[in-house]
Amino acid sequence: MTFKIDNQKQRYDIQIEHIETKEKSILKRIKSNEFLEVFLPVKRGKHTLGRFKILTHYPFGLVTIWSYLISDKHVYAYPIQIETELPKDSFILSEKGEKALDDYALAEDFNELKSYREGMSIHRISWRHFAKNKELLVKDYQAPDKSASYGFDFDKVSGTKEDKLSQLSFLVVQAEIAQQSYALKLPNRLITLSQGNNHKKQCLEALSEA
Repeated sequence: MTFKIDNQKQRYDIQIEHIETKEKSILKRIKSNEFLEVFLPVKRGKHTLGRFKILTHYPFGLVTIWSYLISDKHVYAYPIQIETELPKDSFILSEKGEKALDDYALAEDFNELKSYREGMSIHRISWRHFAKNKELLVKDYQAPDKSASYGFDFDKVSGTKEDKLSQLSFLVVQAEIAQQSYALKLPNRLITLSQGNNHKKQCLEALSEA
């Protein structure tokens, strides 16, 4: 959490503590407008900020002066991002939330096989060719069409629930960076096709509460 501190004259040794987590930050000297960050180590999900204690021991440390700030605002702790590739059977939705293609669409179009070189992703190794002739080849894909629209499906990614949410979080952020439209399908919720900061925020908040 970032606090902006406005005051008319210099202040010293101002401490802000989050009551629930006991996390605190101290600003030794405040001029006119200062910013102070308090890190909140909370688990994935939606959280009410609750109470903060603002205090100082200045100037001699013998007396403590304090006041409380109580906030009913909410914050979301998003799933940590785990890098992954878009599953090849992810769905694609139209603007109306309907599947736009009869067949599942590939995130990228297969181009050719290339010899494996150090640093390449092992996830793209063609194990079928390796089993046949012991040659390490990797699948090369063409970059996805910028106009493509993707659907990220909870049931199409592997791992534990937290792994799935973390991979979906990564895919949402990457799609937004690439300026591609995307939808998100969770076990109890479907967010239809769109893009933009508000859409990304909606998807990440849904993942945090899943």
